[in-house]
Amino acid sequence: MTTAIPFCEPVVYRYADAVHQILDANRAGPGWKVDLFADAIRTLTGAPYCLMTTSGTVALQVAVDALGLRDGHRLGRRDTVCVPAYGEIATANAFASLGLMVRLVDVEPRTGCMSPESLKVRLVGDVAAVCYVNFSGRTDADLPFIQGMCAEQKVPLIEDAACGLGHNFNKQHAGTFGRIGTLSFSAPKIVTTGQGGALLFQRKEDYERARALICHGDPERSGISGTIGGNHRMTDMQAALGCAHLFDLPELQSAKRRVQDLMGCEEALSGPLLHNIVFAEDAAATVARLNRQGIDARQNYRVISDHPAHAETRGLYGGAAWWRQHAVYLPFGNALLEDQARSIARALEGEVMAA
Repeated sequence: MTTAIPFCEPVVYRYADAVHQILDANRAGPGWKVDLFADAIRTLTGAPYCLMTTSGTVALQVAVDALGLRDGHRLGRRDTVCVPAYGEIATANAFASLGLMVRLVDVEPRTGCMSPESLKVRLVGDVAAVCYVNFSGRTDADLPFIQGMCAEQKVPLIEDAACGLGHNFNKQHAGTFGRIGTLSFSAPKIVTTGQGGALLFQRKEDYERARALICHGDPERSGISGTIGGNHRMTDMQAALGCAHLFDLPELQSAKRRVQDLMGCEEALSGPLLHNIVFAEDAAATVARLNRQGIDARQNYRVISDHPAHAETRGLYGGAAWWRQHAVYLPFGNALLEDQARSIARALEGEVMAA
């Protein structure tokens, strides 16, 4: 058996001094460092407004709350959000856990992102919002096309760009195509704060509502809580890690491009994406074989309707099923070395198929 190659090993030890500086200053909770991190993200993305929060999932929940979506059980109607039929369960759960209805939209086999053709069929009736996921960071021509569809139907677009930091299409950053966009800084992301998230806004009124929702109705500015809000604030310790990590984003992206090129991931998906993905005729069999060689590969995601909690969304999602059958997720953390990437490439010889 080869030396074990973990699925996602981060590199955070090099940023310990940045966190120590906050601790040495006897700081812990939300403060100036969070504001600095928000300013840095706003500058990088070009978003007019930015707020930091505790996770990408919470960011999605704050987004729909800021847009006024509600669980209407008592009224006999629940607001519906369209989400992709394949990918991270957190997106669907963010909305379902608030009592909103989730309507699945199939994904494109070539991208893993929401299919415009499928959305055209599903964007009917009582849809209150569409949540487009930049799958693994992918930001391409389908996104502005869907942006136009939503504008035509007067349905707000939420852009879940959890994996999209540093990704652009036509010089526009991921997370800024929707009325509200979200980012994640959880441990697997290219820039991490352990857990954490951000909201990107185009409209000041959405920003102001979200700010109140994140901080108890925002009494810190006026001394009065004008609306019901929770406590979903990032801490200065997290932000210190995020700011230091963000400084290295170009270097981290370059390293990811090199390992993806060595493993053939760029040929498969025209990356670089957050994940290192290739396709095999039988993903489950390929994953099992790599695992036996000490390579922690995975299938990673399911069709959302395959989760018992979302059984009510069952249907035919051919693109999503294709991804489940063929996508192999290889180790992808920032700690992945080029020699390890070469070892993975050798283990994959003869297994990889065209996307």
